[in-house]
Amino acid sequence: MRYTIKVILLLSILILVCYSQANFVVNPLVQMEGYNTNFKISDSPAWSEELVYICWENTIDSSTYNICRMVVEPYLGMPEIIASSGHNLRSPDVNSIGDMVWEEVMEGISSIKHYLSEIDSISTLLNDNTSATDPQLYSDGVVFIHGDTLKVLNLENLISLNLDYGGISNPDLQSEQYSSHINVVYEKSEGNAQFIRTSTSSYDGSGQITDDFGFEHQCANPSYGTAYFLSYQTFVDSSWSISTPWSTTTHSYDMTNPFIVSSGIITAREVWDYLVLFESDSIENNREIFCAGVLSNMTNISNMPGNDYNPQAFHTSMYDSVAVIWEHEVEDGRELWWAKDTLYLPVSVESENAILPDSYIVGNVFPNPFNGTTHLEYFVGEHSTVEISVFDLNGRLISNAYEIRSAGTFTYSWNGINTLGQACESGVYLLTFSGGRSTESRKIVLLK
Repeated sequence: MRYTIKVILLLSILILVCYSQANFVVNPLVQMEGYNTNFKISDSPAWSEELVYICWENTIDSSTYNICRMVVEPYLGMPEIIASSGHNLRSPDVNSIGDMVWEEVMEGISSIKHYLSEIDSISTLLNDNTSATDPQLYSDGVVFIHGDTLKVLNLENLISLNLDYGGISNPDLQSEQYSSHINVVYEKSEGNAQFIRTSTSSYDGSGQITDDFGFEHQCANPSYGTAYFLSYQTFVDSSWSISTPWSTTTHSYDMTNPFIVSSGIITAREVWDYLVLFESDSIENNREIFCAGVLSNMTNISNMPGNDYNPQAFHTSMYDSVAVIWEHEVEDGRELWWAKDTLYLPVSVESENAILPDSYIVGNVFPNPFNGTTHLEYFVGEHSTVEISVFDLNGRLISNAYEIRSAGTFTYSWNGINTLGQACESGVYLLTFSGGRSTESRKIVLLK
């Protein structure tokens, strides 16, 4: 019981006065003249051999607008200016082969530009009398907001699909896209409510599923982070808090722009490897970048004079290592800085202050939707038996399994087969995890 109370306090607060001894080494990354802002990191699996790019806006004296990119892994490249204009260029995104999209604003109307790295060519994807904003690039297409409509455009056949209408802002794609479907999260406003909506759809528009979060509070800045973990900020008791798959973390000061980084696998320390990154104004007159993990206190990563914003991260080619990037405010602009450390924060298990969880932590399901096998990551704090079941929306049991586990992180996989050995039909199901007094469900979508 003593350890359980400690875990609950850690996951509900995540912030203590003392900092853990993380070994983040902070260095400047981009120091180009002007304001270097709105950066994005290309998606790639943890510790893969794919290149990792960053892209960003570079604005000089509100008269020169540049769209830039740079390789940051497995080697550190030089900044490249991909496009330059006297018109406003903004909201870039990049993939792991260096292709890019961004907005160009002319006479108050935004169009979507597309850069193909292989042939070094820029084209216009959409240019009409309706603004197209917030482009998000994936392997086969682009998601963007067209007027008041959330759309996906297939880059092979240029066929577009409408995903949602009205009150849409700040979209983000799931970190890995599959050939048969697309997942996007965004802010949704209806009346006085501002909440978070996820939309899952196949490219032909069939099987579209939406799910809403945070109706009870104002919500903003959703992010899928890595390994499919969704986070967003929630306005609770006069301050912004962080909502994650595990808890909502509240405090007397603001915590904003959350980003979860995780490989989705167990680390060498046999703990679930995730860090919650966020910015905070907890230090008077100075915003800093912080992180917290399942076995750690709050850690100030940036830890230097000047305001810091918008933390994001990627996995380096060194196993169990992560790099965090953020925007750093300087006297005449903004720079990009970064820091690297092991993915978990070091906490001595021999210490009398060590926290050894005897609870359960259930992660997200991935891939979701799926057309073969889907997986559920979960953490068990002590030797126990867990039950994992699949139900249809009418409450009928489709499949179930009992697993005897010692402490650690595990993966349960379901291949869409019911208890009679028959393949299930396409549709929505509930995957339910039960352990001790804990029961959690995840909505999953089977597409065929």
